[in-house]
Amino acid sequence: SYIEPFMQQVAKLQNNVITVVLLIFGAMGLLGSYLFSKLYDKHRFAFIGTVMATLLVWLLLLLPASKTLATMVLLCAFWGITAMAFNVTTQSEVIRSVDEKSSAVATAIYSGLFNLGIGGGSWIGGIVCDKGAISYIGFVGAVFAVISVLFFAFVLLRKLRQSVN
Repeated sequence: SYIEPFMQQVAKLQNNVITVVLLIFGAMGLLGSYLFSKLYDKHRFAFIGTVMATLLVWLLLLLPASKTLATMVLLCAFWGITAMAFNVTTQSEVIRSVDEKSSAVATAIYSGLFNLGIGGGSWIGGIVCDKGAISYIGFVGAVFAVISVLFFAFVLLRKLRQSVN
C-alpha cells in the first residue's frame, strides 16, 4: 500500500520497473525461508534479534536507497529476505509457545493479529502519504520497528530465555 507509491513518487521508477522490483522482493522471500530453515533452530535468539534489527535498518535506508535503481533493487531484495524470515520466525515462536492441542487456535490468533498489523500499517502509511510525507514513510515504519526491537530486547528475550531454561 505504500511501497509502490513510494517507488513511483520518490524513487521515480516506471510501473513496469516497480513490478520487477516487487517481484524481486517477493522472490527473495524464498531465501529468507531457506535461511530460517538453516539458522533458526541453531541460533534462535540471535536469528530473531537479527531479523528484527535488519527490518529496522531497511526501513531507515528506504529514502537513501531511492536515489538509484540499483540501490532500490538491493534494498528490496534484502528487505524481502528479512520480511519472510520475520514471518516464519514469528509463526514458529507462536507454535513453540503453546501445546499441540492449542496450536490451531494460537496460529489463528496470530494470523488475525498479523493481518491487523498489516491493516494498521497500511492505515498509518495512508495517513503519511495523504499528508504529503511519503518520502519519510520508512522513518515512520522505523519508529514501530524500534519499539519492537526494544520490546524484544528488554521483555521478550528474557521470557524466551526463561522458557528454555
